[in-house]
Amino acid sequence: MPSPTLNMQKTQNLTKFPPLKPLFLGNNPLMREVGQDISVAKQKVARLVGVPALIKMKGARGKVESAKGQVASTFPAVFTILFEDGTSKTFPYADVLTGNVLFLRPRS
Repeated sequence: MPSPTLNMQKTQNLTKFPPLKPLFLGNNPLMREVGQDISVAKQKVARLVGVPALIKMKGARGKVESAKGQVASTFPAVFTILFEDGTSKTFPYADVLTGNVLFLRPRS
């Protein structure tokens, strides 16, 4: 049977370690905010249905497109944007959370 002093020494040694630091995701403002979920993104997009906006879309290889348009319709997993030139594009709500699709006020 181990002696009580040995157990006490083990617990005292464990308390000498510094406390764990919280995990930070970095200073990148384009990263998804911790604590947001898809339902929040759905609500934000639903409020923009029919409202004209300047939409910035991040594509592959660092390409950024911007165009004027409006959210035409929302669905459970995706939403559709109708652009001024008559074309439309569909995006998942995760793109709003990650910042791949940004809605800005249109320039006058």
